[in-house]
Amino acid sequence: MQVSNDRLGPDDAVVADVLEDLQTVARWLTRSRVHERVLSDLGVRIDRPALLLLRKLHHAGGVDVRVTDLAHLLGIDPPGVTRKVQQLERAGLVARVADKRDRRVALISLTPAGSELLERAAAAYLRLLQEVLSDWPREDVRRFAELFHAFSTSLHNELERP
Repeated sequence: MQVSNDRLGPDDAVVADVLEDLQTVARWLTRSRVHERVLSDLGVRIDRPALLLLRKLHHAGGVDVRVTDLAHLLGIDPPGVTRKVQQLERAGLVARVADKRDRRVALISLTPAGSELLERAAAAYLRLLQEVLSDWPREDVRRFAELFHAFSTSLHNELERP
């Protein structure tokens, strides 16, 4: 990505480089090849959207999450979430129960198998990232982790602003 230099202040070129590097990270995180490598470590056939739904469910508390809330978290329509939930339910990774207050509403929970799969997936992604960083000096990895955490916190704060 090229940014016009006539509008750049002293640090703008560095920030433009950061943006380009972030796009590289985003591409890496969403590559099918990366996901397939993690799945081969897990020995399970699950697509990326299903794994993302499990992660969102986990981050939302893992129990009694409405399909509409999952849809909002994922940024997709409720019928799409319902289909994915049905797939995950058949695989034993989530359970669906009717809301006691409104029987028309389905509440979704992670099953122990779903939680265990997420733990294994996290470990597989960690191993993959450790491979990527294996040639780095330990101090560089530590410093990168500190700076990246600070950056991530700034992004999170920006996302939470009204």
